Amino acid sequence: MASSPKVHSQSLKHKLADALPKDVRFTCYHLSTPPTKCPAIFSAPPNKPPEPTTCENQFLAVVIDPTSSSQRERQLIFAVEILIYTTSTLTTIFVSKADSTGYLHLLRVPPGSTSPLKTVSTTFISHLVKTKQRLGIKLVVSLFARAQDQYLFPGSVDNSGKHVLDDRGLIRWWCRTLDPVLRSRPGANEQSQPDSTLDVEPTDTSSKAYTIVPGLDTHETASLFPPTHKTDPAAQKRWHTGHPLLELTQHPTAPTRSLIPHFPDDPKARYLDELDDEVTDATGSWKSVRSLDQFWDAMQFRQECSSGRLVGFIWIVFTPSSHPEAGEHPTLTTFSPTTSLPTPASSQDPARLSSPGSQPHTTSIKSRRSRRLLTGPIIPRTPRIKPSLSAIPTSSNITDPATQTDDILLPLKLYTRIQSLLLRLDFSSASLAAASTARWTRELAVVARRGEGWEGMDVVGRKDVVCSGTVGDVGKGVNVLGGGLIRKRKSGEKETSKEGDGEGGLVNVLASGLVRKKPKT
Repeated sequence: MASSPKVHSQSLKHKLADALPKDVRFTCYHLSTPPTKCPAIFSAPPNKPPEPTTCENQFLAVVIDPTSSSQRERQLIFAVEILIYTTSTLTTIFVSKADSTGYLHLLRVPPGSTSPLKTVSTTFISHLVKTKQRLGIKLVVSLFARAQDQYLFPGSVDNSGKHVLDDRGLIRWWCRTLDPVLRSRPGANEQSQPDSTLDVEPTDTSSKAYTIVPGLDTHETASLFPPTHKTDPAAQKRWHTGHPLLELTQHPTAPTRSLIPHFPDDPKARYLDELDDEVTDATGSWKSVRSLDQFWDAMQFRQECSSGRLVGFIWIVFTPSSHPEAGEHPTLTTFSPTTSLPTPASSQDPARLSSPGSQPHTTSIKSRRSRRLLTGPIIPRTPRIKPSLSAIPTSSNITDPATQTDDILLPLKLYTRIQSLLLRLDFSSASLAAASTARWTRELAVVARRGEGWEGMDVVGRKDVVCSGTVGDVGKGVNVLGGGLIRKRKSGEKETSKEGDGEGGLVNVLASGLVRKKPKT
């Protein structure tokens, strides 16, 4: 039976199953918040208001059931938190935190397969890129790679099974993790081709990656790029050293402070705050730093990027080749200083709109309302639920599977509560990590208003793993040479170059043609 064509609107669950090793079971928890208003990540240019910005949180946690160990309790192994900032001209997917507990070795993973942590990260970011891409609007994936012992799982550094990468190793790991996301879209001079691995369809959007590591030159930074960088044609390199900040702004001539984004827990955030204290004139410029090149040169001497520490800043920019006409932006309205808020339809009178010279009779309306007397009993109104809370499943549909989805939408207050709980748990040992995992999942089920027995999104891998030249006991990790590497003697082959020495031993004798006599003189 022929396999059906892949549907491009697959859910995150199906995408993870297609990318993870076959028959390996994972449990995922995908949390998100509705878009809410937040401060702009770019400082406003002089005499212009801040750009209206919304932010939504995306959080993915992965749990395993270790079947290859005597420890049968479920374990959190990985989590990644992503913030999505949306304006009328740019969508920014900022990878805020990613961390592992070090208990992945408890799961039996087929040898030769890609690390599930890398696969989950690539698939999740690619899923967000596909779902958040808007017509004619640039999208950028941004992150900073800074090595730390632990980010999301307290005490996990005490686990001997956790492998903490150094600065260069972490930057290299993120470049390789984001490379499939980059190549899911063609380059600037390439033809669009579908990518069956990441489930994306041909598009006219091009992609380009940038990396800058303060303190490293161009050649040292390029050594951290993924291996595919070496195979790219010289004129079509996908990875570049530098930054795309001038490409992301709508005001290229604005002061430098208006070109650099400000993210939470950003290594350059404290430096930006210190430079903002220097702004005293109406131009909005810093006194000590006048350009982007000066800013990045100064960053290498900061405490965050010096003293033997390296921090890598990585961007992947998705640029559409076509731009929508006015009014075609699907999610946001284009704001400008002269744009007025839309007037509700109930407050518009067609008779007034047809006559430009007419003025609303506000005075008569107010006087009419003031003469109105209110009589009778007072009937209280039914309280209305806020829109952000209305997305939470109510108690009436907790036990109805048809009304529940694998994605959990929480208001920001409850999302912060779940995140705070995770940061108070202990993952220093397998037993403590199992207890912390059970407590976190129970609290999440209560907050998400799911019924008893709910264990998250069950994902079973479907990707075949091909292992060549390796046989034998997989659990012992013994590599046996294949039969093609061992040359056997043929049955009819004779030992023509060996003769007996009379004592049962074998002596190698040179053939007569190989003996060269010295000519007589």
